[in-house]
Amino acid sequence: MKRFLFIAFILASIIVIFISHTHYDQKLATIADEAEDMKVEASPATIEEESASVESFINTLELGGLLEEVVDQNKDDEILVMVFGSSAITSVEEKESMPHMLLPYLQTLLPDQNIALTVMDVKDATSSDVLADNYIDKVIRNKPDLLVMEPLLFNDFDKVDLDESLDHLETIMADLTEKLPDTTIVLSPANPIDDEKYVALVDQVKSFSKDQNYFFADRWEEKIKKSDQSLFTNEKLLTEVGHLIWTEFLIEYFVK
Repeated sequence: MKRFLFIAFILASIIVIFISHTHYDQKLATIADEAEDMKVEASPATIEEESASVESFINTLELGGLLEEVVDQNKDDEILVMVFGSSAITSVEEKESMPHMLLPYLQTLLPDQNIALTVMDVKDATSSDVLADNYIDKVIRNKPDLLVMEPLLFNDFDKVDLDESLDHLETIMADLTEKLPDTTIVLSPANPIDDEKYVALVDQVKSFSKDQNYFFADRWEEKIKKSDQSLFTNEKLLTEVGHLIWTEFLIEYFVK
């Protein structure tokens, strides 16, 4: 009887160990799957390579274009730069985001000026929310010399009707140009989304900007052809590499 109980105990222990081990393996597999879902394909080597490319790029530029006009019309030694937009402009750590990467490049091009940077991130607010909550009044109170404005297409997509979104942008730009006549405003949409409706929205804003003689900086299509998926997170926001790309073509737009 004792021998039978002993054998039964051993068998039961083996079964428990087997079940626990199987459960543990499954848990590890689940964690691995979740980690794979969260992973962003932007390796340090890729980021370093893109960073070196931008550094090389900036060293070839000279002051000109819009940026020179901003300096010429500014009677102070300080240039006030403001970047306005959704979480698309702050989807990475602050120092690696497009607004903050603009700063050292502007300082390189404008060594005799003090550059003051203000970033207004409206998070996930749509253009309707921005108008209702008077965000634009805050921009106007800052009186920037150069305003880089993401037109909230990323936030409006699938939430605000296309025509309504365009009407809101028209209202916002009319208010800004009236109350900030000395401010140079550059519209620059966030990274594109692989969706026909979103592409149509960007095209409409581009046409609107052209009709109204607004500055519109958008070279995403050209840049993406030279890049890969290291530009985007799984939430379709930009990685550090994407912010480097955005910084590069904005700086180029400013001086040419």
